[in-house]
Amino acid sequence: MPRPPDDALARPDDVDLSAVAGADPDGLVGLVERLIRVANSDAYRRGLMTAVDFPSTDIPTFLALNQLALHGALRPTVLAERLETGRPNVTKIVQRLEALGLVVRLAAPADSRGVLVALTAEGRAIAERVVEIDERVVAGASAAWSADEVEAFRQLLARYVAGAETFDPWVETGPPGSGST
Repeated sequence: MPRPPDDALARPDDVDLSAVAGADPDGLVGLVERLIRVANSDAYRRGLMTAVDFPSTDIPTFLALNQLALHGALRPTVLAERLETGRPNVTKIVQRLEALGLVVRLAAPADSRGVLVALTAEGRAIAERVVEIDERVVAGASAAWSADEVEAFRQLLARYVAGAETFDPWVETGPPGSGST
């Protein structure tokens, strides 16, 4: 962003430059935000894509492959939910993965009308490389920890994630902009 002329800028004396009271980058909220930022960083994703020889520079297709690696074959609607996108977009993503030879669509075994998206052998080979590198990253980040500390962290993180997935922050106040209090 280019710097505007000095007369268009606020003076530092007129603005509080400090973090918001209670916002602690080393507190739980700050640490969770930092972890999410690291994991979602473009640099990390692109580095991982290069390291595993992902045959595209398209991040949404890479993220879809990661979801299939973690959860196995998925219905397109579930894949769309996990990618936080709509069905039309996930259809395009799946088509790009099919064109790369990384996934196939198949009839869902338990549902005569359902479809699943599954990794091909080539998709699975790339996914295995992703998992291997991710495991190395986690092991490297916790290399100074004892096995008991790693397991304790895993258990606490699992509890935290379960709570985060089920907690509704709007129960008492209503969604932002709803006027509920």
